[in-house]
Amino acid sequence: MLTLFLPLRPDQPNPVAKVEAGADGRSATVIFTDKRRLRITCAGDQGLDAQETLPDGTPGRKTHSEAR
Repeated sequence: MLTLFLPLRPDQPNPVAKVEAGADGRSATVIFTDKRRLRITCAGDQGLDAQETLPDGTPGRKTHSEAR
């Protein structure tokens, strides 16, 4: 189970348009209203990866956290 916490101000609209589960059972893609995508992959012992794709299709931010 993956959980995304996204703090919002009381008057701020939800920026998430859709969440798609990955076919591998270990990933999900969050699609934002501005067309950015955030692919989150949980590889168990290998940690957690997140890769942003910008609206024009170019890579954005990327991060990896180690499993503990």
